[in-house]
Amino acid sequence: MITVEYVLVSCACLCYCDVCMSAYDIVCYDLNYFHIPSVDYGLLQKAIENQLALADLQVVQSFISKIIQLYETMQVRHGVMLVGQTGVGKTAVYKCLQKALTQLHKDGIEDASYNIVKTFVLNPKVHCYSMSMTCMLMCMIGCSYGRVVR
Repeated sequence: MITVEYVLVSCACLCYCDVCMSAYDIVCYDLNYFHIPSVDYGLLQKAIENQLALADLQVVQSFISKIIQLYETMQVRHGVMLVGQTGVGKTAVYKCLQKALTQLHKDGIEDASYNIVKTFVLNPKVHCYSMSMTCMLMCMIGCSYGRVVR
């Protein structure tokens, strides 16, 4: 079993040798038997391409792969935050995925992950950090100012 320390030491050695590699390349370089299997998202990919065409956006494979990456992330996480510079397509990615999943559900595709999707966008500039964290903690532990609710 390869430890995390071995991978980190390998990363450090590669960085000192002026070799610029991604984490995936580093792991594949050290473990030549390591391979990430590709998953076929046939129906989802066709629905994404259809929604991109309906939105008058270019159907580019790299953009489709970003949408599928968001879908895969949402399958294993409870909440997702999209960050990036202005104009890189964050809104287009999640709206296209939302419409594609909703369309697959309406078409009657029997899959538990193809549901009607509703999104709620939070603007972090509206509240200060401490106020939003206080509200979140109050909802999580069920308390109010000055007393504990049991």
